[in-house]
Amino acid sequence: MNKNYKGKILGITLLIAVLVGGFAMYYINTHTAKTVTVYKETVENKIKSTGLICAPQTLIRAENDGIALYNCREGKLILPYAKIATVYTGEISDESREKLRAVNDKIVFAEANEKQGKNIVGDVTSINRDINNAVHEIITETNVNNFENVYKLKNEIIAYNKKLMELKGVKVEIKEENLNDEINKIEAGLTGGKKEYRSPVNGMFSTKITPWDELVTPESIMTLSVKDYKNLLKEDEVEAHSVKSGKPFCKIINNYEWYIVSSFPVSDIEDLEVDEWVEIRVTTNSDRKVDGIIKYISEASGKEACVVIKSTKHLDNIWTSGKVEFELIKNTKTGFKLPQSALIERDGKKGVYAVKDSLYKFIEVEPLIYDGDYVIIKDKTLDGESQRSCIILYDYVVINPEKVREGDFAS
Repeated sequence: MNKNYKGKILGITLLIAVLVGGFAMYYINTHTAKTVTVYKETVENKIKSTGLICAPQTLIRAENDGIALYNCREGKLILPYAKIATVYTGEISDESREKLRAVNDKIVFAEANEKQGKNIVGDVTSINRDINNAVHEIITETNVNNFENVYKLKNEIIAYNKKLMELKGVKVEIKEENLNDEINKIEAGLTGGKKEYRSPVNGMFSTKITPWDELVTPESIMTLSVKDYKNLLKEDEVEAHSVKSGKPFCKIINNYEWYIVSSFPVSDIEDLEVDEWVEIRVTTNSDRKVDGIIKYISEASGKEACVVIKSTKHLDNIWTSGKVEFELIKNTKTGFKLPQSALIERDGKKGVYAVKDSLYKFIEVEPLIYDGDYVIIKDKTLDGESQRSCIILYDYVVINPEKVREGDFAS
């Protein structure tokens, strides 16, 4: 009986201890200030959008319906009068079409490798090293989906291997003449005609014809309204497999400048002006930022307005799509990053509670930019203010300010 009594007393004591401990933990969690350490961070003040892209370009139009074979690889820089395409008219069997395409692709591929091979110098050891470096680059570029560079690197490796075999005494020839003979034999069996096309200007060759090539030009977008832009955005990109008379089937792009047009909420761009420099990140292609300049801001329509940005910076694959996802980066702000929950307003001034000399002290702050649940505040020491009167690096800032009062001891 005595043992049972002692057991009950012990059980009750343990229960009380658990309840008291639990209450203490609850009190601590709900009544104790929580702090974060202050760090510096740079945040982009940016707007994400979908836009239409264009550049000064010359469209090459077909004189007749037919099948086109291109004599240049995508993205090649060409000079005026360079042969760029051959269009075959009349009835062409599927077998002849495929043979022509296969042989033509070999010619274009061989030409690229031959020109690369002539620029390669070095001994066996150095070329082996270059091949290894190119392989590592291919792996890196594949991981970031930069397939244009992967294509270029593959061509480099083929050219390196050709040079390597020549250094080892192996004769390697690119028999482009034989390939042209094959083309001639296939053409002899065709009943229709053919038309060769040459570039009227210098620039970058592309077969990526979009529905916006004739509608969205550097001239037309400078007067674009929000309504017209929305209508253009509804167009769909369709890849053409044949050539139609009077229609463009390839183009020569001025690769020195390009434009993006998009619509934005007026509230997001009210601080922007024409001729103001910004940065652009075309996320469809890469994470690289390039400089741009605002060239046009339309009249507001409802809550939106159109903006045109011009850039003269090179971006791989920029011409492959008429519609792109991008970020307009208005500026970047560097300061101390804090949760927005740390901000309070006292006497009309925004501030935070920070630990100074082991006490909680209200420090007035200047928010620079809001970034989701966080805010970037200005580093006032850069203006010569005392470290005791402003937030500094590695300060402790309270993120639940309702739990503290000015002058409380920081536990």
